[in-house]
Amino acid sequence: MSTVAIDCRYLGNSGIGRHIEGILDYLNYEKDEFVLIGKKEVLDKTSYPARKIYCESHPFSVNGLTDFPVKEVNKCDYFYTPDFIIPLGVRTRVLSTLHDVVFLEYKECCNGAADKLIKKYMIKRAMKKSEKIFTVSQFSKNRILHFFPHCKKEIKVIYNGVSRSFIDFDASSCVKSDYFVYVGNIKKHKGLKTLLSAYEKIKEKGDGIKLYVLGSEENFRTSDAETAEKIKNSDICFTGYKSGEDLMRFIAEAKALVQPSLYEGFGLPPLEALYLKTKPVISDIEVFKEIYSGADVVFFRSEDAQDLCEKLLHVDPVVNPDKNAAVFEKYNFKTVAEKVQEEFI
Repeated sequence: MSTVAIDCRYLGNSGIGRHIEGILDYLNYEKDEFVLIGKKEVLDKTSYPARKIYCESHPFSVNGLTDFPVKEVNKCDYFYTPDFIIPLGVRTRVLSTLHDVVFLEYKECCNGAADKLIKKYMIKRAMKKSEKIFTVSQFSKNRILHFFPHCKKEIKVIYNGVSRSFIDFDASSCVKSDYFVYVGNIKKHKGLKTLLSAYEKIKEKGDGIKLYVLGSEENFRTSDAETAEKIKNSDICFTGYKSGEDLMRFIAEAKALVQPSLYEGFGLPPLEALYLKTKPVISDIEVFKEIYSGADVVFFRSEDAQDLCEKLLHVDPVVNPDKNAAVFEKYNFKTVAEKVQEEFI
């Protein structure tokens, strides 16, 4: 039996937060002993049979690197982080997940050149300290190796899944409404500019359908401030960040979920939408083709607002469960948790 410390400070946030939640849902707590490190108000809401250490620092900050219970972590056999942030002073064996290298692809994802250099250094440091590096798609692995061709560590692809809360949610009680929904941050690589243009075209055709944007403006400097202002000054329903049942109900009752991304490491909301019986309309970027080809989704040409408009106007909201069975079998957090945990030897 190994003792494993897990950085859970990401719980409650989109993307990485749902990734770590999914892993925690399916770990074998009888096989290994786990120590969960995160915010008190978040960890106290969980019922995982693991020891908890409270830590209020934000991982994406200088304080997040230094204000961390490293003495307790170093008593463990392993430290697992669902990101490339490894707090200073961690000396035990490390495993990490690198979801993407979007900040190297899009300069808008950084707070200037210095921030980009710091993040690149932190990835190199994580690669050096980690015994094994996981990522969430073959596309992400290829892009990591493009920017870090001399990486000597194994990079293992372990696809994402859907957390238990989504699987257990009773979508049959939801009634479809006349709106589209977008879930994600307001950043340029998310493709919201294309979605806004498509929505304007839909309104010009006299269609009264609404658009809900469920996103966060966190990290203002790296957010798409121009797009955020356009959303706020339009008739688009901007809800801010949503989680839990509020998020699931918004998705389950939508006519379609729209994911117009220019870049993703995996792209979790379309998979979550399929579980909630809502049709995803997604851009035809490489990673979405890797993940969702064969699933009951609708692809549109990336950055083509007219094509997105047409696809949304004619989307069939009925989801075919038989078509998605293979997708659900391939992408699930039970498999993710098993593959991560088998590394704790």
